[in-house]
Amino acid sequence: MGKVQLALGGRTLYWAIGQALGAYVTWKTYSTYKMLQEKSDPLTVQQVREYIDELKKAKPEQSVDIVEFEVNAGFVQGTKRYRLKPIDDLYLAAGYKAQLGSLQLEEVNFVPRSEVMLTLEGEKWMSKKVKAILQLGPLKLDKVSITPDMASRINPAVQLTSLGAT
Repeated sequence: MGKVQLALGGRTLYWAIGQALGAYVTWKTYSTYKMLQEKSDPLTVQQVREYIDELKKAKPEQSVDIVEFEVNAGFVQGTKRYRLKPIDDLYLAAGYKAQLGSLQLEEVNFVPRSEVMLTLEGEKWMSKKVKAILQLGPLKLDKVSITPDMASRINPAVQLTSLGAT
């Protein structure tokens, strides 16, 4: 009978195991997605989609309630832009990856307004943006760059602080 050698010197077995594992993970993710889709209320899903579309199309500087700020996530990850929209006693928080003038949605969360805290870093109000730390529920964002107007939308006391500092 002799020896039978696998193509690529036995590596095909490892590739087959890797593909099988990948297929299982994909199937598991899809089954979770399908279960969540079946249990969710279609009207609520449609309403959240409309909110997300509104956030992406909105121009925060022309809006009275939408808050926008940027987070420097480091050299590798680049800049992330967050937009908050108040809905009753919650904020709809959408996180985008900003690159070449476009926004790519990465995450969506609902955060109680009481769990959103803005802490300014330093007393410099001469520039158009200020540095801050923002707590969005359990998520702590460092290196936040936000305009004083947007900061006052989150916390009206920030406007008083900015007037006192200049």
